Amino acid sequence: MWTLFERRCTEQCHPALLDHELPASHRAKSYAEVLHQVKRLSPVLESVQSVCGPSERSLAVCFERTCFAAVVSLLTALHVRCPYVPLSTNCPGVGRPIQRIAVLLKMASVCCILCGSNLAGLSRSAWEAFRGSDTDQRVIDVEAFVEQHGPAVAGVPGAAKAATPDSQDTIHIIFTSGSTGRPKGVLGLHAATLNRLHWQWTRFPWKDGEVACARTPLVFIDHVAEIFGSLLAARGPVLVCPLSTTHSAGLLTSVHEFAVTRIVLTPTLLGILLVEATNLEKSPWRSLRMLTCSGELLTRSLVAQARVQIPEECKLLNIYGSTEMAGDATCAELPFDDVSDHTALLVPCGRAIDGVNVLLRQETVSDDILNSWDDVRIGEVYVTGECLAGGYCGELGEVDAFPSVDGKRYFRSGDLAIWRDAKNHEQTLYVLGRSGQMVKVRGQRVELSSVEAALCSRELAESLPNQTQTTQTVVFTESACWLSDSDQGPELVAFGVLAPGLRQSHELMSLVREELAKLLPSAAVPAVIIPVYSLPKLASGKVDRRALSTLSRSEAFPRIQSREEVSQMETVLREIWQSCLSPQSVSLAHAVPDGQSFFTAGGDSAGLMKLASRLRQVCLEDAPDFDDVVAAASISFSALLQLLSSSDRTSKRRRVADREDTDGSGSILPRQAEWSERSASRDCMCHTRGGSCFAPASVFSRTLQGVRPLWRGDLQQCVDAPPLVVLAPAGDRTEPKAWLLVGSHSKQLCCFEAETGVEHWRMTLSDRIEGGCACSCTADRFQAYAVCYDGKMHCIAIESGHLLWSSSIALPADENTEIKSAPVVHDDLGIVVAGTHGGVAAALSLDGHLLWRLQLPGAIFAAPLLAPSSGEMYICLTRGQAVFKFCCNSPTSDLTSTPVQLWSLRMASPIFAAVFVDALASLLVVEVEGRLQMLAEQAEQDPQDPQGRRARARTPRRAWSRALDGQAFAAPCLRKDQQWAFIGTHGGSVSAIRLTDGNVMWRCEVGDVVYGSPFVVNCSEGHSGPAEQLEIEDSLLFVATRCGALCVLDAAHGTHITRTQLEGEVFSSPVAWCTRATTRDAQHEEAAPVLHVGIGCRDNHVYCFVLA
Repeated sequence: MWTLFERRCTEQCHPALLDHELPASHRAKSYAEVLHQVKRLSPVLESVQSVCGPSERSLAVCFERTCFAAVVSLLTALHVRCPYVPLSTNCPGVGRPIQRIAVLLKMASVCCILCGSNLAGLSRSAWEAFRGSDTDQRVIDVEAFVEQHGPAVAGVPGAAKAATPDSQDTIHIIFTSGSTGRPKGVLGLHAATLNRLHWQWTRFPWKDGEVACARTPLVFIDHVAEIFGSLLAARGPVLVCPLSTTHSAGLLTSVHEFAVTRIVLTPTLLGILLVEATNLEKSPWRSLRMLTCSGELLTRSLVAQARVQIPEECKLLNIYGSTEMAGDATCAELPFDDVSDHTALLVPCGRAIDGVNVLLRQETVSDDILNSWDDVRIGEVYVTGECLAGGYCGELGEVDAFPSVDGKRYFRSGDLAIWRDAKNHEQTLYVLGRSGQMVKVRGQRVELSSVEAALCSRELAESLPNQTQTTQTVVFTESACWLSDSDQGPELVAFGVLAPGLRQSHELMSLVREELAKLLPSAAVPAVIIPVYSLPKLASGKVDRRALSTLSRSEAFPRIQSREEVSQMETVLREIWQSCLSPQSVSLAHAVPDGQSFFTAGGDSAGLMKLASRLRQVCLEDAPDFDDVVAAASISFSALLQLLSSSDRTSKRRRVADREDTDGSGSILPRQAEWSERSASRDCMCHTRGGSCFAPASVFSRTLQGVRPLWRGDLQQCVDAPPLVVLAPAGDRTEPKAWLLVGSHSKQLCCFEAETGVEHWRMTLSDRIEGGCACSCTADRFQAYAVCYDGKMHCIAIESGHLLWSSSIALPADENTEIKSAPVVHDDLGIVVAGTHGGVAAALSLDGHLLWRLQLPGAIFAAPLLAPSSGEMYICLTRGQAVFKFCCNSPTSDLTSTPVQLWSLRMASPIFAAVFVDALASLLVVEVEGRLQMLAEQAEQDPQDPQGRRARARTPRRAWSRALDGQAFAAPCLRKDQQWAFIGTHGGSVSAIRLTDGNVMWRCEVGDVVYGSPFVVNCSEGHSGPAEQLEIEDSLLFVATRCGALCVLDAAHGTHITRTQLEGEVFSSPVAWCTRATTRDAQHEEAAPVLHVGIGCRDNHVYCFVLA
């Protein structure tokens, strides 16, 4: 394969690839430049190999997406004759990514890691976990290497000519887990890869002007044909990279922008893109000449949807294969390799490619499982030929996957299939699914994948009576089946996710069963069909069939409201719908067409936001999610009415607001805000990132004795979010009880009893948690608010652990929905605010109703700041480099009104954190480059009002600026008197800054990068309340470093007091609190107070220590 590449370097005149993420002048990369970088990198790898053992031959490649540096890494592996091992954060195995990667490094006998800049830290940590030494030499940042050596091609060092590899040499080791979850390293051979590429070049040769794309992540086998099939082909195409693997809109934009002619997609991704493409003005498929589907079973319904959008001359291929077969074993070109009987729901997989033979180990089946043929012979697929892998690496060996049949080595796929006659009078392969998915019902065999395909088919939706149809082309967007045991014997149970706009009812499910009987044999019709909100999934994204058995029928959608309730809701909805349309639209249309969407009726985005907000106010209990309201209104009025008329997943009943809450125009009359009627605040205290607390003097006398571990809790994946500690009265205790809440990358939010480490509750949220939590502690509310990476906020009752509501901060159309900063709560205003990386700041009521959204020109990494006394809000932009100030305290008491912008100020560099100094009425801003800025306000002079009798506008000014010794990515913490601030940097130090003038009071070296915020503990003999006069000499400062050191410093002088070492890296921030273990019935004997400190760690745990 290296010889082929060298030959292409002398033949091709067009660019080899186009990396559109590079600067415009450097995007196009010629073959000569690619060769230049490969020969630059090869000697570096050869020097590493020279000090490795004979068994350490593999090179790990760790990139998020295929880019120029990734292609250079793969070609360098070919040049030095080393197998490459693609790795990523989503690689198979058990544990956090660092642990999984370390296990795979050992299994593959890796000698070094080639990585991208964004995964360099992860790669170094994985190598340290694997070997613990030589990290700098064994982990090579190829993106930095390529940038350092530049694009010049002259004077390339004369690297030794690569020796020709044997055809049975290993070219790559790709780890796959299938449905077992156990990682297996498949040894891909040069011969198998070349056989696959030669078939592609012969059967579907490239034509002049074609453009290929590298969409598939390197950890999947399809990347081989995408990359090498383009770069090594005679008269090959230009390879465009990288294409988005997570955002469908971005992927379609790239396909359209670069006029991609060939693309490989999974059926699931194809279905998402087809829906997304309908929202675009121009078709993104215009340039497409070949669309290949692989990786999953392809349904006839999806093919029909694709044919409507793709060009008529575009070839549509359905490929069957696996990593053990070099990716592809059979290919069907549709419609030529299809069968003439179109009543079958699945699409054939065609004939074997060149150099491959397919065998079915058959058994006769007399049942009509596909409802198309009277008698079929089903067998398990066995594949042989030049496509086979060399086996598995490590201890697994060949296992039972490569048996010998009649003296030939085969791969046993575990898939069931049948042969049928195609239109072209040749045999075509129908793959039915995994062998474990064939079940027996009433003595007849039923293939579960066929039932699931029927539930999600367009044929089912089209066969329903007209009165039940909606604008949706399917009834279920996802489905899964399992066989349950009942008193009458085994019965087939189906679970399905209803399409948006469809409302569950017994009548609908009965109609679905009746129509399924026309598409499937009687034994294959499910006895029960249960609509659910989502299907349980494995880490790989596949349906967790074992978990299906735990889904009870009570989790189906509850009953529909009565006709009277629906009628009342419809009346209110029509009035609100009409009031939110533009004035021109309202004047033209007095009636609301049930099948018309909000935009078709003349509404706009602002009106849709207003509609969603008002509807959530009307639904006083269990209001639907904001994004559900937006999605339904975008479909039709009927879809929105169906959403509001159905009960939600908690099975509680919604009720319509009294008619007195609306006026004649449909507007919601102002109600007295709930927060204004609350009683006195609950006696609670909350501590989190960058905070401070008090402790009695007796605690400080024990600090010299050190810090000892008290307990630790397992969060299953790395914990980057800071803990939230809440102290609240409980039971007969005279002292508050402490709860510690913390989330992790595993999507889990856990609540521990902070003094004992006993797990109080645990729940799984919508996505990983990096931003931490906030708390609302009032007389009638004791709840936490957690934000997730996918842009959703969840509200949980702290004492019971019940999920109260979930709502989306971000919209699907937002550029970036990620949230990595904690929300902020203002109990007096009754709002909780959060910001996203897409520049959206949004406020929700404490009941989960969306109040307003702000779209700002940049990413929000820092948590929004709410001034407690004035209700003013500060938002800092990281990408955008600006500070905005708003007023949230509306004089009209209308919480849905958008905050008024007071001023904005452009900064010199991105902002990662800020803190409001209430004592100085100023904002302390942390710039990433390593600078603190204190922003104050001054009144503008009004020449027409020299006496200053009128209120003057205030503008920001820089009071002082202070350079730090390194970059800073976390907010400082403030001393309780707000005279000093403490901040850690990437320079490995902690500094105390005087807030009045910015002078550095002291600087202390802690030995490593500080990612989180410090936490200060102040001395106060009156522990239950703040001290009248604080002595800084009696204050402690907790600081955590990246290497896992928890340091305790004297906050007055910056000297080290003690430290302890954690077992993993720390990106989180420490949080301290003080409690007393006393009870009322303990004969009034007061125990000594204890100072605790909690912190999250990247070894999957949260730790609690005490001062011994």
